[in-house]
Amino acid sequence: MFQSLKEPKHHLNYRGSCKSSMKSKLAILSLIIASIFGYIAGLGHISYAEQSYTTERNPTQIISEIRFLINQTLEAYQNKNFSGASDLVDKAYLDNYELIEVPLKKQNETLMKETEIMLREELRGLVKNENSPADIQDLVEKINSNLNQANRLLSNQSGN
Repeated sequence: MFQSLKEPKHHLNYRGSCKSSMKSKLAILSLIIASIFGYIAGLGHISYAEQSYTTERNPTQIISEIRFLINQTLEAYQNKNFSGASDLVDKAYLDNYELIEVPLKKQNETLMKETEIMLREELRGLVKNENSPADIQDLVEKINSNLNQANRLLSNQSGN
């Protein structure tokens, strides 16, 4: 009496395009929503990572974005917004630092590894374990010092 309805293998939207274009539209929409929530949360800044959806960034811009994000991490942490601080660390590392790892490794592998560990492991760990803000501040200063070195190396390399 009842027939089972089977979903078609390919979902088409009104224009007849495949599901993958819908995924890209959803990605753009989620990026817009994340920007709005970031602004509402007091970040008030659309990051270079979000802008890079359509434009490429040079190493100096990426390093500037990492600095901004880790400084925002410290601010969020001092305001006891631990999950927000953790998200900012992840964004600094995953959406930004990873973009300069290869060129930095070519210039100074030790600096690349040291900075990566500071961001990926140490800063994440301090935030996750809710260490003192002074500990976070000290590490942020060390990371910024390494980023200054990285910026000099990568600026010389790219001719900026």
